[in-house]
Amino acid sequence: MNFGFRFNPHLLVFLGSLFFAALFGLYALHAGVWWWNAGTYVQRPYVMDEGRPNDGSPYIAGHFEGSTEQVNILGAMKDGAVVVAGAPNERFEAGKRILVWHSPVAWDLVVQGRWTNNVPVAALPERPGFLRTFGYLAVAIAILAAGLKATIWVYHRYATRAGDLPADRRPTS
Repeated sequence: MNFGFRFNPHLLVFLGSLFFAALFGLYALHAGVWWWNAGTYVQRPYVMDEGRPNDGSPYIAGHFEGSTEQVNILGAMKDGAVVVAGAPNERFEAGKRILVWHSPVAWDLVVQGRWTNNVPVAALPERPGFLRTFGYLAVAIAILAAGLKATIWVYHRYATRAGDLPADRRPTS
């Protein structure tokens, strides 16, 4: 059996464009959840109970005003203290109240550290909507189209030099 390795630079171009298109596609999914459930989001008072450093993944445990069910929101560390992620001026203090965006029907989804539910209003004053959703989607599609075109260009350029393309399919430039 013969095993060999063949370097294909067009695959690097294709995988790179696929990565960035997928990243913007995930952002579109995140914004799409906010847009799709826009009518169900309300600002609810959230009461902080405990700030937990959690070995590098800090969060704040608390509850909604009028409820005893524990709800966690994303935190961050700043100067050795737990703060609300995305709003570093909001430090954890037991009993402190902040407003959060909450929807009883929206997916609890995390995309690149961005949550779709129970997000502090200070961290996200304006919810993503239609324009942001389709803007991210348009960028993802544009990256895919440009990446596919670049992949084909690199393939033809490389395959021509390697002698893999038949003479009638070789570019003229």
